[in-house]
Amino acid sequence: MTIALIYPPSCDPTAPYISVPMLTGYLRRHNVPVIPIDANVEAYHCLLNRASLSSMVQKIASHWRQLENKGCLTHSDQIRFAQIWDTAKDISWAPDAIDESVALFRDRSGKNFFDPIRYEQAVQTIQACLRIISAAYAPLEMDFSRYRTPFSLLSIEQIEADAVPERNPFHSYFLDLCGRLSAQDVKIAGISVAFPGQIQPAYSLAFLMRKQLPRTHITVGGPAMTQLLVRQHEDKIHKALGPFHSAVLYEGEEALLSLVNMLNRDETPERILGLGFNFGRLSSNSFERRMDSGSPQAPSGMTVSGGRRYNQNRILQAGQRARLETLPAPDFDGLPLELYFSPELVLPYDPSRGCYWGKCAFCHYGLTSKGTTRYRERPINQVVDHLKQLSERWKCRYFYFSQDTYAPKTARKLSLALRAANMDIQWATDIRPEPDLTPDCCRDYKAGGALSMALGIESASKRILKRINKGVTVEQMRSAIKNLAQAGIAAEAMCFTGFPTESFSDAMATLSFIEKLQDRIGLFICGRFGLCHGSLVASNPEKYGIESIWRLKGDEFGTGLFYREVAEPKTDAEDERIDMAVEQLSTGWWLHDYPWAGSLSTAHTILWYGRHGIDAFRRFASTPRGTIRPGKISIQSRRYNANAIIENVRENETEIWDTLIHDLKTVQPELYHKISREFPPVLPSRKFHPRIKRKRRRTR
Repeated sequence: MTIALIYPPSCDPTAPYISVPMLTGYLRRHNVPVIPIDANVEAYHCLLNRASLSSMVQKIASHWRQLENKGCLTHSDQIRFAQIWDTAKDISWAPDAIDESVALFRDRSGKNFFDPIRYEQAVQTIQACLRIISAAYAPLEMDFSRYRTPFSLLSIEQIEADAVPERNPFHSYFLDLCGRLSAQDVKIAGISVAFPGQIQPAYSLAFLMRKQLPRTHITVGGPAMTQLLVRQHEDKIHKALGPFHSAVLYEGEEALLSLVNMLNRDETPERILGLGFNFGRLSSNSFERRMDSGSPQAPSGMTVSGGRRYNQNRILQAGQRARLETLPAPDFDGLPLELYFSPELVLPYDPSRGCYWGKCAFCHYGLTSKGTTRYRERPINQVVDHLKQLSERWKCRYFYFSQDTYAPKTARKLSLALRAANMDIQWATDIRPEPDLTPDCCRDYKAGGALSMALGIESASKRILKRINKGVTVEQMRSAIKNLAQAGIAAEAMCFTGFPTESFSDAMATLSFIEKLQDRIGLFICGRFGLCHGSLVASNPEKYGIESIWRLKGDEFGTGLFYREVAEPKTDAEDERIDMAVEQLSTGWWLHDYPWAGSLSTAHTILWYGRHGIDAFRRFASTPRGTIRPGKISIQSRRYNANAIIENVRENETEIWDTLIHDLKTVQPELYHKISREFPPVLPSRKFHPRIKRKRRRTR
């Protein structure tokens, strides 16, 4: 029985992700015929070309004419107006430049790829085209890390509504994919959802497959879907599964093989007894107990099927956390490697899984019910053998060790083994800034091919580090960065501000830390703290200065989590000063958003380190960042003041969502539209009378 393993949009198209290759290798070892499909890169191959984008420009023009001909613009009209206006310059040049830009990324010579001006042009072109696609399907907002509409993922009804062709830019590709699966007689389709931006497209594909392939069993898994489903109550799990026949939770190798074997024995999904949620066992997360009485927790590697209520005595732990030494190398055979948007392959590999520290208060990764999953390592000799096989098979020089973190001592042993084996490869990974990162250790890393390491700095405030329970000191982090840089390894710093009770001085200590080490840091990122399910902060909010946590009524999937601190630790003015300081600090590097060169731990960044050295993003910091290919405004409004509408609609949107989130604590399309109708429509006039500005409330 042939199974298709599908990695859906929307995500990084520059390199393969590890989930489908790992599952492919495991199933093939057990003689299961597998068709691996990277639907993400294939879909963007279909969208990011001149013909496709030209049709979207026509679609935008049609929408614009409809808006221009209206006697007035409601709030919803103004949102669409603003989104189209945002593409007014893009559509005059980006569709004509897209084929050249995609070719630049795929050019195996890398001639223009490694030229900062040409690279910047190509990145801006892709970003402009993503805005065009979003505008054509307004109010959709999509790029390589997000895919959302105003009411995304609130309910299965909303998910199905967002899946219709008029709202789904991937529909044509999905339809063709269904035809391929039918022609290949696929009996099982497994969709691997690693990131939140893939959830809606995964459901959209599954809804279509149910219509086009009625005899195909559709299962779903991956970190993002695991976290979505484990939060569901027993009486809601069937509805949450929607178009999927089953779901594989947590690490999927063994559970997926069990599912395949059962279907091979002609057992229907309703007969997959013992593979399900242990409904009635509460999560050990105390916050979840308070918020979701009866919230299920499933053992690792379990399969949920059909929404059936299972007898607790018949629960089978089908795939406990995998023993890594029993797993084969990821298998990339069958993936469209020529389509990735990179001049050279960067392949993922997992020498370990989980986190050996697992105590950081803010952290929660997807393949566990809370915190981080138990740490495990592959044997060093197995890692060396696998990397040698992959390097020779795919002529690959660069690898990204895809894992939560890698123990420094084990990474050193691996480096020594790779050097002894004369492996001509370079690799990047995430690592804790431990005291073990001594000068000698870092030199061994370098000799074994280490190219860059992303360090979880989080904060440089001693007080916040203690509250986070980071387990390392500011001095140890500083030494780790210096030792890596001295050895010739790019040290990337991952930080954030806004942890509960963080003061202005706490935040500025982090930025000062980065600034003083600027000549040693290859790249940095400074994000904002976000509360997530399963973290220690969510489990024990009172210990972290949080007064209340709430979800929004109407958010059936529980995707949003909001909180209010006991006392606001920073003023609005201080928040603005921090944002300005981050922006100013960023000018010292040539930074880009994910997944481009200049973002942390991406294929393009690794390739740029390999070509231009670990200081590349500091040396190219002065690369022009304005619109390199300026276009004329090809859309004009003869009846409305566009700039005034944009300012007005943004202000109104802020007020609506503040009201929904903080006052009403609910989110429903009907209620949203009711509030939006309280704002007077905009009348066509060259002289626009702006509304009185309202004070904005801070939203966390």
